[in-house]
Amino acid sequence: MSIEATKIAHYLENRSLPNLSLIYGSEPLLNQEALDILRQKAKQEGYLERQRLEISRHADWQILITELESPSLFSPNRLIEAHSQIKKADNHAAKQLVKIATLPFSKIKLILHFPRLDKPQKTEWYKSLIRSGMLEIISTNLSPQAYEQQIQHRLSTAQLRLTQSAFDTFLDYHEGNLLAAQQSIDRLKYSQEHTDILDKTIIERLLDDFSRLTIYGFKNALFNADWLTAYRIAEKIEQEDKYQITLINWHLMRDMHILLQLASRTKQEYADIFKTANIYSRQQKHYLYALNRLRPGVISSTLKLAAKLDRINKGAEPGDPWLTLKQYCLLRAYR
Repeated sequence: MSIEATKIAHYLENRSLPNLSLIYGSEPLLNQEALDILRQKAKQEGYLERQRLEISRHADWQILITELESPSLFSPNRLIEAHSQIKKADNHAAKQLVKIATLPFSKIKLILHFPRLDKPQKTEWYKSLIRSGMLEIISTNLSPQAYEQQIQHRLSTAQLRLTQSAFDTFLDYHEGNLLAAQQSIDRLKYSQEHTDILDKTIIERLLDDFSRLTIYGFKNALFNADWLTAYRIAEKIEQEDKYQITLINWHLMRDMHILLQLASRTKQEYADIFKTANIYSRQQKHYLYALNRLRPGVISSTLKLAAKLDRINKGAEPGDPWLTLKQYCLLRAYR
């Protein structure tokens, strides 16, 4: 069974949680929300013990298999989450996934959270899991219309009312980034200026305040080659939520890839690059500005930094990701 991430809550209303679920796709927030819904459903069904496993090495797959085959000593029902950043399963991973499809899953629910997985439908391991009854939950890039509907629903849920011009400003500001939009909605909900109806002036001021010390403030500082400000914002974000390093690194990886593509193509090809990357018109000028501010060598170096941070986050390389990021910003600031 395959279902869109936005429909999973409704789908599970009158159904039991399958033994095996796979979550992946291009919308980080929808992936996370789907995971939260599955966790809650498992809890309602009595799966009170939850175990999280990170899958990045061959040995991790064997650990997962062992856990699936061994009963818990403390709880008869157990939820196991396997998290991985793989895009495609290599031969070893594929064999383990095929094996998982043959396991009886006695008193166990398994969630495979593989957000970066890319088009697995033609693989044998995927077909084996589907035949075993796996529930596939996919998030896809939202069309402008679907994105607008999502924002309307989320504002309504948060009991926030915006004038039409304020709503248009909110949409324009976030340009398809659902995660950033939800973070702004959360902040608006608890803002001291949360009045009955928020107009365009209030929204513009609040969004500007929000962006200064957030991931988007960090991104703007980076695009302006203002490395010292980027360092200060990174330090502030780390103090507030150290787990935001994953999202920062996602932006670094994506943005530097886009800038490298722009640097290597003609201006006539820019539109195709932006369309493929789902970059809205208002964002495009920021990328073009960054292209003039950041030399190709700096872009390549920052992309290498993102790869290093990714390895550290996965445990494939020793180090502190926040320290590595801040040191890089300082080195750039004083060159």
